[in-house]
This record gives sequence, structure tokens and C-alpha cells, in this order.
Amino acid sequence: MVFFTSSYIKLLFAASLAWVLLFLLATPAHSQTNLVLDDALKASIRGRALLKEKCDVRTVAPKDWVKVDIDGDGYLEIIAPFITEGCGGGNNWGVSIGVFRKTGSLFRMVDSQPIQGILEKITVSVPRIVAQTLVYGAEDPRCCPSQKSFEIFIWVSGALRASST
Repeated sequence: MVFFTSSYIKLLFAASLAWVLLFLLATPAHSQTNLVLDDALKASIRGRALLKEKCDVRTVAPKDWVKVDIDGDGYLEIIAPFITEGCGGGNNWGVSIGVFRKTGSLFRMVDSQPIQGILEKITVSVPRIVAQTLVYGAEDPRCCPSQKSFEIFIWVSGALRASST
């Protein structure tokens, strides 16, 4: 039978604690911030989507978020794509772009617009937001849209509006 001394147990505990602290310190602060923002964005999206029907909502990776002062008030908003799934039952899903503003300590969605196709990238040149997407061509299989497309939105009076230019 093996017995551990109290000093050995303390040493193991200290070593374990050191690894945990090293992990926390090595994790970039922006990653932790993104987790907090992700939770806030999901709560805001779910609040809106579930008013209409039962939907599962998830945000897209923070690397696809654009932080910009879209309304010129000196504060950054977040332009973030999000996915709604299962609305009304079934396997249907859709991608939308939302504009999120910090209110107090939380972010809330100000407005959103659905986009067509598979989102590749969002670019912003205030007040213009461009969603680069892939849509299905005539010969594309259901798995793989191949035609590049763009959807343009303009931020006008606190709302996203579809635009042709």
C-alpha cells in the first residue's frame, strides 16, 4: 500500500494549480471576451427568433464578426452573421446578418436581415455592409453552391436596408 505525505499532496495540488493558471494566462483575453459576447449575442437573437416560432439559434465564429462604428456615435457595434435552424419544425435553416449594440453591460440586436446562399465574408464600408456569398448555379449539386454573389445592405436611421448598390 502506498501512502502519500501531506507535503507530497500539497506539492501535487500546487503543480495542478500552476497548470490551470498557466492555461488561463495563456488564453488570449480577446478569446474570453468573444465567449462573453457570443453568449450575449445568442441571448439577443433567441429573444427575437423565439417570439415568432421555436428556433435554434447559433452565432458564427467570432473571426467572422466585424466590429465597426456603423452609426457614427463613437461606439463600436458588432456586425455578426447568425444561423437559425428548425424554425417551424424540420431541417430548414437560414443565415442572417445582425447589427448588435452594447447597452449597459450586454449586447443586443438592433436589426437583422436574412441573406441568401452560403456566407463567405462580410465587409463593411460605413454605412454599407456587403455579404459575399455562394449561391447555387443551374448545374450545382445540392451540397455545393459555386456561383459568387453579393448582397448589399445600407445602415439607415438605425436599420439595415437591402440595397442594389
